[in-house]
Formats: sequence, C-alpha cells, structure tokens
Amino acid sequence: MRACTFVLKHKMVKGKVQDVVCGLAAQDGSEYCPRHTFLHNINAQTERDKEVHRMETRRAQAAGMPKTRGELMAGGYQYTGNGECHSCEARIEWWKTPKDRPAPFDPMPEVASRAVSHFATCKHSARWRKAS
Repeated sequence: MRACTFVLKHKMVKGKVQDVVCGLAAQDGSEYCPRHTFLHNINAQTERDKEVHRMETRRAQAAGMPKTRGELMAGGYQYTGNGECHSCEARIEWWKTPKDRPAPFDPMPEVASRAVSHFATCKHSARWRKAS
C-alpha cells in the first residue's frame, strides 16, 4: 500500500527546504489519500481556470477587445439581453458588436466589471468555432 504524497507544507531543516507530506494510505491507483485526491483535483481546476484567464487576456489585448462593460458601451457595442449557452447552459449576456455581429459575454454585474467573452470560458467553444 502506498502512502499519500500530498505536500502539506514546507519546512526548513538545517538550511534546506523539506516537504512535509500527508503519509496516509493512498487510494488504489492514486498518489493521494481520499481527502487529498479531492484537494488535488480542485487545485488542478484552479490552475486550468487561471490559464483560461491568461489566454483570454492575451487574446483580448491582441485583438484590441474592450476590457470592461464600460469600454464595451463606449466602443459601440450594444447590450441585447441575457441568455443561456446552448452547450454548457451557463448564463451569458448577448452584445452586438460595432460590425452588427452577436457576441456572448460572461455576466458583468457592474460597469467596471471585466468583459470576458464566453468563447474563452465555455467548455464546448470549439463546437461553435467557424471552420477556417
């Protein structure tokens, strides 16, 4: 039976950093005990969310996309209403671009809220992408 390798903390021992690991019995086929398997999965999801945010930010900056609800309105975008994504069923806001094309965004409760295209956060965005 393997021991859980989840790092609980780091400590200094004689000037060197050492990991303090859990050490409980790991689940079958896993590196972690049941509790830390759950925490490991949450941490992995958080890292994926951070990467999606970084990718969306880079894309928006490269495309000159508005960064806030206020910038959307000032840039000629028109709010057309709320809806639900047909793929992931998340709530979205529909906007019309200055070129009169529909654009889904994640909900933005305030004028200063960050504008995030739903294409960047939808799990199924590849389905809706036009073929090149």
